[in-house]
Amino acid sequence: MEIQVKAAVYLWNRFQYYTARNYVEQMRSGRRYESLSKAITIVIMDANLIHEDTAYHHCFHLYDKKHGLDYPDSMEIHILEIVKRYDDGDPVHQWLQFLAARTEEEFMSLAQNNPAMEEAWGVIKYLSGDEQERALAEAEERERLDRASLYDAGKAEGRAEGWKDGRAEGWKDGKAEVAQNLLHLGMPVTQIAEATGLSPAEIEALRKVQ
Repeated sequence: MEIQVKAAVYLWNRFQYYTARNYVEQMRSGRRYESLSKAITIVIMDANLIHEDTAYHHCFHLYDKKHGLDYPDSMEIHILEIVKRYDDGDPVHQWLQFLAARTEEEFMSLAQNNPAMEEAWGVIKYLSGDEQERALAEAEERERLDRASLYDAGKAEGRAEGWKDGRAEGWKDGKAEVAQNLLHLGMPVTQIAEATGLSPAEIEALRKVQ
């Protein structure tokens, strides 16, 4: 899988070369031909590579054009062009929109109803943010995992009331941990309050126990 931002003339050869190499490299001493799996290349283009039509997703494979026959599964190349966006209902297109987003508002709008995108947005914030933003992202991820674990535990044990109490306690502890991390980084109390939902008095109390 790769991302390209320029439609260079050599790309067609590059895609074919790497797909073929990935197919061949599966073969090891003692293996049989029938053990080979299909080699699949996925290319995300932030440029217009295919000018013949407006489709944003093309899938290429070995094909007998004259007789209309596909070659048995071996190699497949998918080319996804971000610059060609028009089908909002397609999940693939939604991911292309996500990859093409430029502002935090665009990322959050797409991620709010998609758990996978929400997780991806958290990773993006972690990788691109400064130290304070990373602390927030890490705390949010820990809180998400804690909620999931509490839910699974409550569901498995059939204790709905225990889950409710555990969830509330987990959220409270998660916010406190975020606040302590941000205090350590020197963020003003007012900003920490906005980020965590804790009151300034609660945050000052956490400062005393650091």
